Parts: sequence; C-alpha cells; structure tokens
Amino acid sequence: MLFAALLAAAVLCAVIDNVLLHWDHPDHHGRALSAYKINWIVWTLVMVVSSVLAGDVGMAFLMAFLMLLYGLYFPQFKRTYYEGKFDEPY
Repeated sequence: MLFAALLAAAVLCAVIDNVLLHWDHPDHHGRALSAYKINWIVWTLVMVVSSVLAGDVGMAFLMAFLMLLYGLYFPQFKRTYYEGKFDEPY
C-alpha cells in the first residue's frame, strides 16, 4: 500500500513538472525554474517522510534515490527540449 501511494506521489510530481514545462516561457523562465526546484524538493520530502513515518526506512532510501535520479535527469531533458525553442516567437 505504501509503495502504491509513493508511486502515485511520483506520478503527481511528474505531472506537475509537465504542466510547468508547458507554462515555461522566456518572460518568466526564472520563476518556472524556481517552481521546478520547489516541486522536486516538496515531493522528495513527502516521499521520504511518509516512508519513515510508515516505518519503512528502506523505502525512504529507495524513494530518495529515485527522486535524486529524477532530479538529475529532468533538468537535462529540459535543456534538450528548450534548445532553440526560445528563439521562436510565442
């Protein structure tokens, strides 16, 4: 049950990042980057704290590791996604 709840939280984090990805425009790119960081930090804390409170420390380490990988992968995806995109008029 805990794994399913944490998986749902991870999916929700990815959905919010996807919404932010489409909201991001050159005129408010700085705010969008801050929102990405806040989203990642909040969901990482939610997953780790809920795992610890449920008594599963191993799951907390697993979720922290997965969110760390996600945090490293997603900015690279955004960099490749945005290459040349800001040159186009909106």
